[in-house]
Amino acid sequence: GQGQGEQYYYRAGRVFRIKELIMTVVEMNKLIGTRGFVSIGNNTLAMRVEVVDVRQSYGYTQVEVVPTDGTGSAWMALASVRFEGE
Repeated sequence: GQGQGEQYYYRAGRVFRIKELIMTVVEMNKLIGTRGFVSIGNNTLAMRVEVVDVRQSYGYTQVEVVPTDGTGSAWMALASVRFEGE
């Protein structure tokens, strides 16, 4: 059951407590500034990147990354980035 005084939010067929959504945002914000590697061309080339933004779309977490040396940016699935120390 849902406790009294708690606030709830309905999204994508699920009910979330507001606190759970805030924790999700906090966890996503922790990714900003982290560095990792993205593989390109059938894993034949790896590029070092830094996460500059995070978003959720249709139940998937996406990160915007920029190369640590070079220019440009790209949005990609979080699972596409191998973070340092993994």
